[in-house]
Amino acid sequence: MKIIIQGDTYDLFESLAGTTLGTLDVLEQVTKDRGLAITAGRVRSYLTEDLFKNTEPFGHVSTLEKRLAFQSLIFLVWRAAGRELTFDDAANVPLSEVAIRIEQEDAEPDPKEPTGSAPDEGDEPAN
Repeated sequence: MKIIIQGDTYDLFESLAGTTLGTLDVLEQVTKDRGLAITAGRVRSYLTEDLFKNTEPFGHVSTLEKRLAFQSLIFLVWRAAGRELTFDDAANVPLSEVAIRIEQEDAEPDPKEPTGSAPDEGDEPAN
């Protein structure tokens, strides 16, 4: 899954996995000061729940929780990419300049689809 922020493309889950403890401390403290402590796990959970329910990620950012989660996502991705920006910098990105791209391997597997492949005719089973 990719996230595009202001024209730059990032691997979303690699970015979240690459978050440092220092960045997590900053994120939790700054969001706690705004009324709700947000963690990387909470951001990831919002993202995957929204995406796999076939709704727009962070669709209605009208709640404080979703707005902070969306801003946190941008902050975490940028920090993992080595950009030294503040949490407030992430609030200044226009929503029109953020997009999520789900790639084929990110889609949930169809339980009706076989996961393995049948051997070709003439193939002998391995002993």
